[in-house]
Amino acid sequence: MNNELERAQVYQILALNDEMLRSGCITRDEHDFVRHLQTDKLTRLHGRDGTHPRGTALN
Repeated sequence: MNNELERAQVYQILALNDEMLRSGCITRDEHDFVRHLQTDKLTRLHGRDGTHPRGTALN
């Protein structure tokens, strides 16, 4: 899979994860677990191509 596409999917998962927490569908622990897994994946994806696009900070 294309690195850009994989990163886009991670960002979509993170956004969905936030919405699910806001709507009460998942607990804070579940949210934090998914966020941890996806941010680790995103870090690996950024390291794979050596570029860091602007505006991708997760803070």
